Amino acid sequence: MDRHTFELTVSREIRQALEELLPLQTQAGSVSRDNLRRQLQVVSEHVQTAARAYYLEGLVTVDEVADELGVSSEHLCELARQRYAHYGIGRKFGDTWVWAQDEVEVILPHGE
Repeated sequence: MDRHTFELTVSREIRQALEELLPLQTQAGSVSRDNLRRQLQVVSEHVQTAARAYYLEGLVTVDEVADELGVSSEHLCELARQRYAHYGIGRKFGDTWVWAQDEVEVILPHGE
């Protein structure tokens, strides 16, 4: 799932919740606390599922990014440690670093 699909999924869930709680033919109405809680729970569950898919399917490894950027894996691992310390981007699983696709652009300093 790419970022655009993720954002569309979240928007669709919100729109669907609003349509169920506030139908278009209702000019003014009230929503019960229980209905609102129940609908927000459904939206939350769907967004959580979409978020997991978006982030997990988009992860790239140190070897993939090193190849893409034309740098050595060792050099990239050192940069990864620095970027994680300064910006909190990337995660280390076992011996390998992984990033969400949108984090990759901030791994290398400008000009490298």
